[in-house]
Amino acid sequence: VGADDAATPTARADLLEPLTLLLAWVLPAVAVYLAAQPRSIFYTPRVEARYLLPFAPAFWALLGAAVVWIGRRLRPAGYVVGAGLVALSLAYLPGHYEDRILRDELQSMVRNVLSQAQPGDVVLLDSGGRYPIYDYYEGRVELPADAVRPPVHLIPPDDRPVTPERIAELLDPLLVAGGRVWLAEVDANLTDPERLARAHLDAHVPQVLSQGYGHNALFLYDPAGEAPVWTGYAPAETADAAFGGGRLAGWELPVRRYAPGDALHLALYWAEAPAAPLRLAMRDAAGRTVALAEGQAPAAGAQARQALDLAISRGVPQGRYTLTVETVAGDEALPLTTVDVLKSGPASGAAPQVILDARVGEGIVLEGYSLSESTARPGGEVALDLVWRAVDKAAGDLVVFTHLLGEAFNPATAGPVWAGHDSRPAEGAAPVERWRAGDRILDRHVLTVAPDAPEGSYRLEVGMYDAATGARLPVTLAGGSTADHLLLADEIRVTSQ
Repeated sequence: VGADDAATPTARADLLEPLTLLLAWVLPAVAVYLAAQPRSIFYTPRVEARYLLPFAPAFWALLGAAVVWIGRRLRPAGYVVGAGLVALSLAYLPGHYEDRILRDELQSMVRNVLSQAQPGDVVLLDSGGRYPIYDYYEGRVELPADAVRPPVHLIPPDDRPVTPERIAELLDPLLVAGGRVWLAEVDANLTDPERLARAHLDAHVPQVLSQGYGHNALFLYDPAGEAPVWTGYAPAETADAAFGGGRLAGWELPVRRYAPGDALHLALYWAEAPAAPLRLAMRDAAGRTVALAEGQAPAAGAQARQALDLAISRGVPQGRYTLTVETVAGDEALPLTTVDVLKSGPASGAAPQVILDARVGEGIVLEGYSLSESTARPGGEVALDLVWRAVDKAAGDLVVFTHLLGEAFNPATAGPVWAGHDSRPAEGAAPVERWRAGDRILDRHVLTVAPDAPEGSYRLEVGMYDAATGARLPVTLAGGSTADHLLLADEIRVTSQ
């Protein structure tokens, strides 16, 4: 009996170790399965790699046990394995951080609130489970001790479904208090896809501010119906510059590195808002514009925050660009800073490879173009950089067309077109209606060659047409010849080799 009693603790210990390991695998799997189950008709979680993090402790424990076992029994082999693991980590670590970009997630949204907050304000965070992101960025903004940091209320505060009745129950007590309400919609599709919180506020309180941040948005509701005022919050960059009939006191741009498709959110802080309308231009080292934006001007003379949003189109070449605030009339310009565009196509040269002087319609000149390659494969891409110059104010909503023409007939296009790309200049980031005399626009078009394109020589044709009517603009060359398109001189060889 004594022998059996002595053996029992050891047997239990031997059983506990594999049982613990088994539970380390089973319990996380069950938790991931339960977390991935649909919780409403509008919310079906998608299983992602991060859901497997609960398995990490068991994995690293097994890996550590294996390394220790090798080290005890085969010490030289242990050194080799350890060195190999370190070498693998060092080899793959640079790739993990290569071209990683800090994006403007909620930085600008948070600063929009804090820079114009007043006593009695509240923030409604219509975001489901995204509140830690908002809290993180709000906590990183340093404010004076007497500054207003509005309390944040979650919508919804629990897992119960969002209904009109539930929204009224949550919001009406806040509305009775009579203060201003900031509504921050952050991934609101997760829990409030019908935007019931916004609809309830719209029905009861005047909306005085609306600002989009990609698929997120910020709104301000004020019972008095008054526009927000910059409250003296210290912007990241200070200035003291007379501009456009006003005085600029500072500006903010939370991030300075972007990828194609990102949005740039610049905030200007005016001690006295200008009377003149403004625009924001993004230009390369050669002075060519790749993006233009016009912002909603605050009331002239007011102490105000002005937001200027700029889209970084997917056709913007990689490189460094200067951000310049200008009056729309073009009589004043104030360069602010530089930004970098990464993860894009090759940089464009300082001058076009081919110089042209082709007048398109009234007030537009095609100065030249550059080609990324003289050869392409079926299914491959051809990048064409066009440089436009505005000699006068152009009228209409104009679209640039680029076609790759071959000798063979393409049944898919019912003609000789084997690749094409139509878009407003700079993929809509620099539309013609925002041009003024003297602007030079860098306009990249990436054409995808049809996979079944036969081998041979191809030519590119370019031009512009009216988006409303489809009518092409006349193209007039220096010699006086006119057509509805321009056939570029360079040939592109399509080959499968």
